[in-house]
Amino acid sequence: MAKRKRWLWIGAAVLLVVVLGMGGYYAWSIRHFVNAIHDGTAGNLPPWTGTERVNILMMGVDNRNHDPHPRSDTMVLVSVDPQTKTAQMFSIMRDTWYRIPGHGYEKINAGYAFGGPELAVRTVEDFLQIPIHYYVVTDFVGFEKLVDAVGGVDLNVEKPMDYVDDGVYDIHLKAGFQHLDGQHALMYVRFRHDALADFARTQRQREFLLAVADRLKSPASLARLPTILQQVEPYVQTNMTLGDMIRLAGLMRGVDVSGVQTAQIPQNQDLLSEDVDGQAVLIPHVTACRQSVHRMLGMADADTVTASAADDYYWNLYKNGGPTPPSTRRVVAAEPAKPTPAPASEPSPTQPEKAAEANSGGNSGMDASKNKPAHSGPGPAEEKGGGSGSGQGEWGKGQNPGSANPGGGSGSGGSGGVSGGGFPAPAQSQPETKPLQPAELGSPRSSSS
Repeated sequence: MAKRKRWLWIGAAVLLVVVLGMGGYYAWSIRHFVNAIHDGTAGNLPPWTGTERVNILMMGVDNRNHDPHPRSDTMVLVSVDPQTKTAQMFSIMRDTWYRIPGHGYEKINAGYAFGGPELAVRTVEDFLQIPIHYYVVTDFVGFEKLVDAVGGVDLNVEKPMDYVDDGVYDIHLKAGFQHLDGQHALMYVRFRHDALADFARTQRQREFLLAVADRLKSPASLARLPTILQQVEPYVQTNMTLGDMIRLAGLMRGVDVSGVQTAQIPQNQDLLSEDVDGQAVLIPHVTACRQSVHRMLGMADADTVTASAADDYYWNLYKNGGPTPPSTRRVVAAEPAKPTPAPASEPSPTQPEKAAEANSGGNSGMDASKNKPAHSGPGPAEEKGGGSGSGQGEWGKGQNPGSANPGGGSGSGGSGGVSGGGFPAPAQSQPETKPLQPAELGSPRSSSS
């Protein structure tokens, strides 16, 4: 009997050592995991005391090309109430057109590219008017590792899914209930190449995340917790501390996964599918989005929360037909009016004085050898007429807009006259004399008046 008791004590001691060792290993694994994935940038996110509702933004990024600034193509907001042990899950449509703080309007998933997880959180907080306490970020590889670490997920694939991508992440799934490993699970949550596009994809993502959460709560997954943490560690980023994770793990164990409410934001009736700045976007009715989320979360202001005119500017603009498109009608300039030809002048000099006076008349621009105006001014439209300048030559330098008769002169509006460079005055009747030859007239003189 004494020998038997001794072996019992030895067995109990060994079991205790094993349990303590396993507990220590679990504790070390969790602490190592948290220290590895914690980015230490909690920033201005509100603290969670453990008694009020907690909100967590989960983001999946497509970083296949090692882009240092990828967009968050998947954005899922999880909210848990510690008092009622209930949870809600919202898929935020990645093409939602909203204001990114400091960057203007863009697709909401650009917040991560502009400023990492913190700016993405700030953008969603502003969009839905709720506090967000934590974020979790992973990529394609991290998602596959997590699914494989929990042993895969059994799920019904509602239809055949085929899409050729880059040769590595092509999608090929058969319809029907099946066991999905990490690679095929990623195909399932990424597929959007059908009539419902992103709307159906976000629905599949919510269903799959709930299936993974249910799998994580199983005793088999808890036993494999250190292995699971080790597998996903390199591909996860969060602002949670060890204490935060322990409190959240305890809270989630009391939540019935089958009772989790899910929805997409914005909902179909609260969005407009439009093209803005060359991008296919979803314009949300911000007021309706906030009220929908607050109502599902049981918040007191669900019926009174609103949005400013600036927040709903694009909704109001496109709901009423969108911006006025620019005119595409071709505008043809009117052809300039053709100048009225001037009648030919008929000087009849009978005396040297009269002929010289008629030819000079302020004409500083005459061709001395041919008695014709020398073309030294602007183009054809400006050769004839008076205008506001001084007359130069027989026709002056412009045309009086108020008269059909060409005029000229140093006065305004082409008042005409010999002294202003207009047509010469009719010759007065003189005794008949022998006309002088051009050689006898001499060179034209400039008028001094």
